[in-house]
Amino acid sequence: MIASTLPRPNLHTAVAIALLSLSSAALSQTPPAAPAAAVPPIAASTCESPGDLPTVRPGMNTVDAFQKKVDAYGACMKAYVAEHRTAAETAIATAKAHQDVANAAVEKYNNYVNALNEQQAKANR
Repeated sequence: MIASTLPRPNLHTAVAIALLSLSSAALSQTPPAAPAAAVPPIAASTCESPGDLPTVRPGMNTVDAFQKKVDAYGACMKAYVAEHRTAAETAIATAKAHQDVANAAVEKYNNYVNALNEQQAKANR
């Protein structure tokens, strides 16, 4: 059997080089952009406006009835606004949670690659 005259590369160095070349190749490729999620249509308020002030000299019953309609309209609009503010706050919190998770993943990956680079630097000394 003939012995090889080629020098044997350091196994750690070879593995580190292979891993770094894979990680740099992965970084150089930008993943396709995710399709933007369609925003569902938001229903307009179904609150019924009481309309204009009564123009005829109203009797007490007409004024009371109109005031009840104004009060009901106000209560309906307050509920509509509260519902959508809550939905907006939930969406903002959800978006922040996604952003935090993505940032943590980037940090974890960067720490891993930095550790590989340090291992390779030590192996090359």
